[in-house]
Amino acid sequence: MEIDQINSRMTLPGYALPNGFAVLNKRYAEGVITFEEKAKTLEVLYGISLAAQLEREAAVGQANASIALEGLELAPEAILINARYISGELDLEQKLHLIKKLYGTP
Repeated sequence: MEIDQINSRMTLPGYALPNGFAVLNKRYAEGVITFEEKAKTLEVLYGISLAAQLEREAAVGQANASIALEGLELAPEAILINARYISGELDLEQKLHLIKKLYGTP
């Protein structure tokens, strides 16, 4: 899938990817910057280290695998929320609040 398609899929009504995040994704996909450069930029933008990003990505991956094993699919909005969490834009409390709100759970 083209990076522009990924960025557009991560964009929802009422929310656009932060321009810097979309640009970073595109520059990384085009090979202009390395993963480490992308991670370092996210650290500067959102204050999250590469190690923390990788830990979050692993945790989200495990949760997604569990959901898939149950035969369920994540809503596109949930995918966006997870991406925002991994990047450091959201902390865990904010992520959980948005996920609960999305699925209508208390």
